[in-house]
Amino acid sequence: MTNKYLKYMLLTLPLGVMVSLSSCSTIQEILGGDGTENAGEAGKSGKQGKGKKHSRRDVLPQDRQQFIIDKAAKTYTPDELGRGIIKGDWAIEQVGNTSTENCEEMPYLKFDITLHRVYGNNGCNYISGDYEYAPADSTIRFTNFLSTMRECPEVGITDAEINAALDAVCRYSWELRDDSRYYLYLENEHRQVLLTLMHQNFDFLNGTWLVKAIDDQAVNIPDLRFVIDVAENKIHGNTGCNTLNGKLVSEMDAPNSISFQALTITDRVCPDMEFENDLIVALEDAATAKPISADKVLLINNHGTVVLELERVKDQ
Repeated sequence: MTNKYLKYMLLTLPLGVMVSLSSCSTIQEILGGDGTENAGEAGKSGKQGKGKKHSRRDVLPQDRQQFIIDKAAKTYTPDELGRGIIKGDWAIEQVGNTSTENCEEMPYLKFDITLHRVYGNNGCNYISGDYEYAPADSTIRFTNFLSTMRECPEVGITDAEINAALDAVCRYSWELRDDSRYYLYLENEHRQVLLTLMHQNFDFLNGTWLVKAIDDQAVNIPDLRFVIDVAENKIHGNTGCNTLNGKLVSEMDAPNSISFQALTITDRVCPDMEFENDLIVALEDAATAKPISADKVLLINNHGTVVLELERVKDQ
């Protein structure tokens, strides 16, 4: 593809198509047609994705959890961070020194270490591509990026700014804060930080939890407990009467941001069901998990109100 043809595409394609021209990362293919059907064949110059076909699913993840194939990718350890491993879900918190909080949608990147694929959102459009990195010299590069073609507002941090930042990334560094928040800094060739990413570590939620309070009301029901499995993204427990099942979903918009979804319970009728409905409402209302200690966690709603106080049930 000639530079002249690339220049023509830049001038004629709708806003939202990602085209990379820098020395750090070069696009291999873009969406064909109006962006609603299959994408074209990936270019043949990149090592990753050579000869692959990219489908709309590659670009438009309706559920970002579907791309985590290796369960181990859902957890991240300080050891892996220290060895420079890049995997899992990362929220894009800053572009340069500017916060992304005013983006239309929260931008994020999801790294699939097994397939060497990266998926995400640039604040407006869904993007996907390949990535290669080398911990030995802290280098990283993105190739074969595709993007949806939604028209985006030009307010706050724009999708074009995030695209340009990703295009210029050549190096990376990392940092661990508060023993639970991992930060990844994507840098240009001069080691200037272009993107600041945060990874959520929810390992502190793993285990069996006894409900001690709902909406600040003390609870003393030994059977009112549930198990959270972070790797499986599941919650399973007992309401004091019925069996509870649901999904744990980690969100990108704030540290320790979560939600419990698809909650279902059995339909038994018991003499004492005082807290069952309150528990379900509190779980659905929870937006943040805050560890107070190794054995105590608070679930907090979007208004900063504690909706559930949990105490770890230790192995007997």
